[in-house]
Amino acid sequence: MLVDYLAPWPYVMTPLYVIPILLAAHALSPRATAGVAAVATLINILSGLLQGTPLLIHAIYSVALVLTDYLAVAFAAERQRAARHAQAAEAAHERLQFFMRCVVHELGNPLTVLGGYVSRLHHQQGLSPEAEQYVVTLEHTAERLKCLVRDLRDAGHLGTDYFQIHPAPTDLVAVARDVLALRQASTDDHQLRLDAPTRLVGVWDEERISQLLANLISNAIKYSPAGGPVQVTITSTAAEAHVSVADQGLGIPPDQMDDIFRPFERLHTDEVVEGLGLGLTIAKGIVEAHGGRIWVESAPGQGSTFHFTLPLRAGVVA
Repeated sequence: MLVDYLAPWPYVMTPLYVIPILLAAHALSPRATAGVAAVATLINILSGLLQGTPLLIHAIYSVALVLTDYLAVAFAAERQRAARHAQAAEAAHERLQFFMRCVVHELGNPLTVLGGYVSRLHHQQGLSPEAEQYVVTLEHTAERLKCLVRDLRDAGHLGTDYFQIHPAPTDLVAVARDVLALRQASTDDHQLRLDAPTRLVGVWDEERISQLLANLISNAIKYSPAGGPVQVTITSTAAEAHVSVADQGLGIPPDQMDDIFRPFERLHTDEVVEGLGLGLTIAKGIVEAHGGRIWVESAPGQGSTFHFTLPLRAGVVA
């Protein structure tokens, strides 16, 4: 109130009472904000009456202050609700990660045993052609299950200390060539192409980068059921490497563009597409763990192009 008496015009001090109200709305609970607002408004009313501020001016400013009180309390309530939702989402995410780690743990030992017996059967002499085909099918199925378990493990570790990278000097182009050769051997309907410099060396985790490229290329093959080219392009600037993986497949519907990097999201659910929907989630985690970014350009029926960047750090381009 002392400040009011020192002001040239008593009524110009009323807007200053808004400051503590807004500060309370940004930091306190709705109830505490309402308390601060009530005290500030009461002081303003008493101050105006004691100083003889013209009634019309006093009424206008007081109504405006009351409206500010209401908006401040509403803002504090919305902020509190948003905080609760964020906490609930974080708790649900932690439960999901814990569940996936439990599943990985429970499946790990049985898969190891299954793989051992399948390997012994594969080298067994005297099997009939039919039995040999059964063994090959079992071998492929076991390998498929191992990949699914690995994806579950990595997805469960994303955002935790369990998900680690071990950077070392790595030739990105050499890694891309190896991944393309491996994936090309598994498909006759797709032509995997690489446009890249001779070498591109940076400080990255070679195993994780290989996994990243394999996930993106596998995704391009998976969502190009009619076959066709898959183009991998690698370029660089002085600061970072840029990689794109382009296909001519189904494309991504606009309403799914914001969800593709979320775990267990499946595109084109009417299509018969294998997988848990974790490949892109893991790819995003690997890129961000390296300090890069990942995004996609796509249109239905016109294919998709996934882009990612990786800081070169101490990289050298040749």
